[in-house]
Amino acid sequence: MLPPRVNHVRKKHEQILKEKERRYREREEGMNKEFVGEPPESLFNNAQVPPFGDIPEEETDVEEHERKVEESKRKLQELKKQESSDLEEQFRKKAREEEARLWAELQRKQEEKRRKEEEEARKIAEEAEKRAEEQRLRAEKLRKWAQERSERHQQWNSGFWSLNRSMQRFKTVSAYFDETRFTYDDCPLTFEDIPWPTVRHPRNNRPELMDWQSVKAFFDYARQSNTPSAYRQLLKNCLQRFHPDRWRSRNLYGSILKEEERDFIEVGERTCIVCVP
Repeated sequence: MLPPRVNHVRKKHEQILKEKERRYREREEGMNKEFVGEPPESLFNNAQVPPFGDIPEEETDVEEHERKVEESKRKLQELKKQESSDLEEQFRKKAREEEARLWAELQRKQEEKRRKEEEEARKIAEEAEKRAEEQRLRAEKLRKWAQERSERHQQWNSGFWSLNRSMQRFKTVSAYFDETRFTYDDCPLTFEDIPWPTVRHPRNNRPELMDWQSVKAFFDYARQSNTPSAYRQLLKNCLQRFHPDRWRSRNLYGSILKEEERDFIEVGERTCIVCVP
C-alpha cells in the first residue's frame, strides 16, 4: 500500500495533465478557425460555370487551401500527441521519482526508529547489568561486613561475664563507634555496634531493658573503677555520643538496614541521653 502522499502527487499530476489537454484543444480549435475561416463571399457571387475540361483558378486555390489545412491539422495532431506523450512521460517520471523519494524517506525513518529502539534496549540492558553488578558487590560487602562484625564481637560472647568485662567492652565498642563512618550501603549500623552503658551481657541486652536502673548501675561501677577526671571525661563522651544532634549529623538512623531495629535503637538512644547522670 502506497503512502498517502504518493497518491496525492499522482492525483495532482493527473489534474495538471487534464488542464494541458484542455489548453491544447482550445489552441487546436483556434488554429482551425485561423486556417479554414469563412470562404470569401466573392467566390460564390457572379460565379460562371466554366467550360468542360477547364478548372478555374479560384477552385484550385480552394483545394490547395483545404489541403494545407488538412496537413496543418495532421501536423497539429502529431505535435499534440508527441507533446502529450512527452508531458505524460515527464509527469510519470516525476511521480516515480517522488514515490521513490517518499519510500526512501519512509525507510530512513524506519531505520532511524529501529536504531533508536536498539539503542534504548542496549541502554536498558546495560543499566540492568550495572544494577545487578552493584547489587552483587553490595551483597559481597555486606557479607564481609557481617563476618567482620561477628569476629569483632566474638570475644565478648564467651567466658565469665563481670563488671570489669562490661567496662572493657564499653570502651572497645565506644572507640569503634566513634571512629567508624556508618553507611547504609557499605557499613550499616546495628544494635551490637552501639556502646550501650549497661552491665548486662551482650546476649541479654535488649532495647526494652535499657532503663534508668541499668544505666545507673553501669555508671556507679564506672565511678568506682576510674579516677575522677577519667570518670568526668567518660560522662562527657557518653553525653556527646548519644546526643540527638550528633546522631542526625552522622546520619546514624539512615545507616540502619532494618526498620524494626531502627525503632529499637531510637528508644535506647533516648533512654541513654535521659538516664546519663
